[in-house]
Order: sequence, then C-alpha cells, then structure tokens
Amino acid sequence: MRIEADGRTVEITHPERVLFPDPGLTKADLAEYHLAVAPVLVPHLRDRPLMLQRFPEGIDADGFYQKEAGRGVPSWLRTVRVDKVGGEVAHPVVDDTASLLALTNLSTVSFHRWTSRADRLDHPDLMVVDLDPSGDDFEAVRRAAHRTLGLFDELDLAAYLQVTGSRGIHVVVPLDRSAATDAVAAFAQGVAAVLAARHPDELTVEPRKRDRRGRLYVIIGRSTFSAAQNLSTLIERHTEAIFVGEPTGSSPTFVGETIDFQLPYSGVWANVSDLLWQSGWPMDERTWIAPLLYTPPTFAAFRENRDPALEAILAVREQAPGSAITRWD
Repeated sequence: MRIEADGRTVEITHPERVLFPDPGLTKADLAEYHLAVAPVLVPHLRDRPLMLQRFPEGIDADGFYQKEAGRGVPSWLRTVRVDKVGGEVAHPVVDDTASLLALTNLSTVSFHRWTSRADRLDHPDLMVVDLDPSGDDFEAVRRAAHRTLGLFDELDLAAYLQVTGSRGIHVVVPLDRSAATDAVAAFAQGVAAVLAARHPDELTVEPRKRDRRGRLYVIIGRSTFSAAQNLSTLIERHTEAIFVGEPTGSSPTFVGETIDFQLPYSGVWANVSDLLWQSGWPMDERTWIAPLLYTPPTFAAFRENRDPALEAILAVREQAPGSAITRWD
C-alpha cells in the first residue's frame, strides 16, 4: 500500500495486519485514519520531540514506547537530539503528513508530544493539568475539568480540553515561552494545590493510590522537562462510529465542522473535524492578526450556554442595520 503525501511516496507494509481486533481495524485503516486527521493533528505535533507508542502485533499483544528514531524510521524524517545521561536521544518529529504516515507504518497508535518545541526545549509553550480518575466515573472527570477551566478563567488564562485516550482529561494552557520549565512546573503545582484545597472531597494531589480514597488525582508531571503529553489518536474504543473533534482528534469542546469517510478494510465510518481549536497557541500565526471582533471564549459563557461571538455580531448588526450580517437559526 503506497500513499502520496508532501511529494513523497510512503509505503505501508502489511496493510492487512489487524491492529484493533474489535472491530477489525487494520494498519491500512490506521493509515487512512491518520491521513484524514493530518490537517488537524500535524500542527500539534510539528516541531516537537515525540515518544511513540507502538503495537506491531496489535493492541491485544504487548506494545512498547519508543523515544529513539531507530530502525524502521526513514532517513529523511527529521529528528531532534536531546541530551541524556551518558549520551543523547534522537527523537522523531512529525512536521508533515508524510512523516506522520511513516511513523504510522511502525504501528504507532499514539503520539506523545513534548510540551516544548525543538528550538527551546527548556521553555514550554504548553502547560498541562492531567485529571486522572481513580475509577471509571467520567462524570467526575467532567466536573473536575469544569472546575479547572473556572480557575484558569479567574487567572485570565485561555485553556482547552483534550481527552487522554484512557479515562481522563488534559486541561491545556498555551504559553508564550517566556518561562522556563521549572517555573511552569511550579505554577502547575500551585494550580493543582488550589484545586485540591477548594474541593478536598473530590480532588487530590496525593500520588499514592491508597491515599486518594476515591478522589480524582490532579497530575502536574506533564509540565516537567521531557514529560510527554499523549495526543490521543488511539482508536481502540471500538465504537461503530469514530468522532474526531478538536484540537487533536479528541477534544470534548470547541468541536468544528466534520467530514465523513470510510476506513478501507474494516468499512467503519469515521467523522473527522476539519477545524483547529479557535484560538490556537501563542505561536499560531493566526494570533498575529487582530480580529475585527475580539470575543475570547470563557468558561462562564460555556457554562451558561452563551455564544459571545454571536452576541458581538448581533450587536454590530443592531448598530448598523444596513450591514450584510445575517443571523442563522
């Protein structure tokens, strides 16, 4: 199986190999899936060291994590060298669709990205608060996410949500890279402590499971140097229809328009978002252009089911009745 992308021909070997036994998704299905989500996924992987989660024999067999871009990674794929004790690690980087597919050919079902970029590894542009439940109560995770968004709203920090591919949610805050890793980690630790103090019956920063007593664990380790954040492209949920939102294929909020496509071998239909998160991160070139109507999304508006952007547009229309602005119901 050969796929043309970015001026390269990427070969997917053993496309018939089943990686997800239920509902029978193959490596070809995974490649087509990653090809479809590439416009949304690649911008969040670009220019970052990666750790790959691979399952060459399928997710029911033993998988492993891979940091070094070793055997099987094509020579043209970009790497970032990071110092370690006694040497260095050449992490793979996904800068385009061809790179994404080349790593997919290694049966990579999940990409774990650094929260910093290659040129300034010690100055992250993302801060991640990881909400990890003790059990399977996702409603508790949702409540914790709302509380975390509310706190960031108080601090005047934009944030977006991303499900983790397991049972939790990551609350992600874009940063301008002015702070070093240690400062970001200390701030994240303070956020976690405030959340636990405000909601002691629901949230905890206690790392030992026996001391959590059913409370949800607020993790700040994703903000430490070299800690990787899971970009959830795992499709092992085994649902009959796969929905991909923003910004990485799994966000429960800020969902954009979608396109439908059918995976080639299994016949499973997937719905894929074709929009990135509205505000992007500070390095996003879209933030360099001042919008005509600046209406930042807030948690309060989300909680009250309000649309600040629509309200601003309607206000402009009321001020200028002859304008071309039209309301759609």
